[in-house]
Amino acid sequence: MSPAEPYPAQPPTEPACDDPPLRPQVLAEVAAAAVAPPDAVAQRLKSRLLQRIAAAPSGRTVQAQEGAWLPIWDGVDCKVLHVHGEQELACLLRFAPGAWLPAHRHPVTEECIVLEGVVRVGDHLQIHPGGYHVVLPGELHDRVGSDTGALVYLRGPLPEIRLFI
Repeated sequence: MSPAEPYPAQPPTEPACDDPPLRPQVLAEVAAAAVAPPDAVAQRLKSRLLQRIAAAPSGRTVQAQEGAWLPIWDGVDCKVLHVHGEQELACLLRFAPGAWLPAHRHPVTEECIVLEGVVRVGDHLQIHPGGYHVVLPGELHDRVGSDTGALVYLRGPLPEIRLFI
């Protein structure tokens, strides 16, 4: 075939290339789009796009076996899950039996949920699994620890030695 010759047309019943023919559902959507008002087409496309985005994994996951446990005090280890800005983090704290953190102040709100064991704040407050404790910015709370060992989810300030009393 020379450049001047026209490209031979394929009969309409055969695919123009090696691609499989369009599925009936896709053909129906194309036909509906051709007669639908532009706003309806745009809304349908937006809806399908958002469904695909929602189906894709998002966020960050740290599995139980992932991440490093770092010692932050004698008998207390921390696994950082996420750092929020410059002053806050989400972490797991693991207390060995008999381990305690000294009394300290909080520059930002600290929230914790006891996951395993029993945590004590000072000599009087005990927090059992599922229990929640919050300390507001500027507040001081007594030493925190566990006689038997514990695992705690905490969202609060980045650890700073100057905050301990």
